[in-house]
Amino acid sequence: MVCGAPNLNVGDKIAFACVGAQLIDPYKGGVVCLTPAKIRGVLSSGMVCSEKELGISDNHEGILVLPPEVPLGAPLADYLGDAIIDLDITPNRPIVFP
Repeated sequence: MVCGAPNLNVGDKIAFACVGAQLIDPYKGGVVCLTPAKIRGVLSSGMVCSEKELGISDNHEGILVLPPEVPLGAPLADYLGDAIIDLDITPNRPIVFP
């Protein structure tokens, strides 16, 4: 695993994605499948993730560092809980329920 994020410290708990994970491409948008990649000449077979890559927010300044009480190895979805969908309905697009 190779990472160059400036906000990581020894002992931090982070969101880790293994090869094959589906993530948001922070540069192009859309979902991509994580594949092994050479970073600085070293093969990296996983990735620590930012909030943007996880689809949580537009923040891509650094890695999502989790609180110390998060259990090691727990699926991130179990820790984060339910998905929240934020809709911004414009006045010219009314919602019609059947």
